[in-house]
Amino acid sequence: MTLTGQHLIAGTWQRANEPHFSSVFPRTRENGEIIFADASTDEVNSAVQHAAAAFAETRHYSAEKLAH
Repeated sequence: MTLTGQHLIAGTWQRANEPHFSSVFPRTRENGEIIFADASTDEVNSAVQHAAAAFAETRHYSAEKLAH
């Protein structure tokens, strides 16, 4: 898996927008190479709406069905 700094919302990768922040190496506190996007209010709301819809659809699935 490659880290991209993008958000995956409802199966679609969202491009990194401003504002953003970079990864940080904990030991040295130096900035890393990966740039992460701050999620906008619209992106957060979209993610929550899609997650709620997915939960409503799958909440009564059996454990076996969820595992596959």
